Amino acid sequence: MSVTVSGGKIVSVEITSYNMHYPASYISPYMNDEVVKKQAVIGIYGVSGATASSYNFADAVYNALTKAKA
Repeated sequence: MSVTVSGGKIVSVEITSYNMHYPASYISPYMNDEVVKKQAVIGIYGVSGATASSYNFADAVYNALTKAKA
């Protein structure tokens, strides 16, 4: 997962590696745009029918942001 932050705001999110049941195209760009729009992973809408992939996406974004703050 690659998360770009500029000026204290999330400006882009990109899946760089993906290993889930559904293809990344089910998740991206929809969830990428949700993170940028909401500026958080809390409260973003998942993709119906791809719940596990949606949760893993949100977790990966959260981890990327946490590592960036460290």
